[in-house]
Amino acid sequence: MLPDQAARDIEPEWFEEGENIRVADAFIADIMLNTNGLLLTKRTMRDKDVADPIIIERASDGNR
Repeated sequence: MLPDQAARDIEPEWFEEGENIRVADAFIADIMLNTNGLLLTKRTMRDKDVADPIIIERASDGNR
């Protein structure tokens, strides 16, 4: 549970829209409903992001 309980304001129909959901609480939490958005954020030149797209793609291939 987020400290300020901002997640209580999430409407169930937001999940049906298929878009990502951002919850701003004591910290920001992004709820990504598909891997495409996450993959786009990880396609950078930062060293710490190099392996992430490979792991994400492998995980999403197993869920098809």
